[in-house]
Amino acid sequence: MKIKRHRSTVNAFTLIEMLTVIAIIAILSAILIPAISASRERSHIAYCANNLGQIGKALMEYVNDNKDRLPPVSRTGAGSAWDIDLLPYLGGVSNVFACPSDPYRTGSKSNRTYSANGGNSTNRTPFGGYSTNPPPLRFGDLDYNKSDIILIGERPGVSTGNRGNIGAYAFCGMDQIAGTVHNHQRGGNYLMGSMAVLYLETNKVANSALWTLH
Repeated sequence: MKIKRHRSTVNAFTLIEMLTVIAIIAILSAILIPAISASRERSHIAYCANNLGQIGKALMEYVNDNKDRLPPVSRTGAGSAWDIDLLPYLGGVSNVFACPSDPYRTGSKSNRTYSANGGNSTNRTPFGGYSTNPPPLRFGDLDYNKSDIILIGERPGVSTGNRGNIGAYAFCGMDQIAGTVHNHQRGGNYLMGSMAVLYLETNKVANSALWTLH
């Protein structure tokens, strides 16, 4: 008696079908990855804005305790003072000074994301000059009813060394140093004299009226 054996057939992808699937996956990836990255960056922008809002509240508490005077940008010219002065009003939490999109953040206060509007400038800036000369302004000096002024903004620089001395260029901004890559979709967050946190594009920040008191 002969036993018939049936061969089992296995359906396999043809080369054309496989290439079609790969092409579809590549197209979907090209569409989805930028959308996911943009969504993540929007959340970083919101997180960063919240950081500056918390810093603004701490700044107001400091002003109330120091006869309406803003903290100095520095006391010795060798390091910043404003962030260290605000730290007690933030419960000692230093990571509030770091934006999640900052490629150079290290967790160290000296390498923070945010910079104060002060430094070597002949114009009147809120946080004064190095070694408190000229001294920081009083909060009441900021006439934001006529023209709002930037108090604190983002300035990653191009390395951690760029942020050793705050206000070194008399102003701050994510786009301040030529060649810096924008991490916030061609703009950055800024704490204004009105205590509003604004997202400003590069061409808006270039307006010098936002940096000096008039």
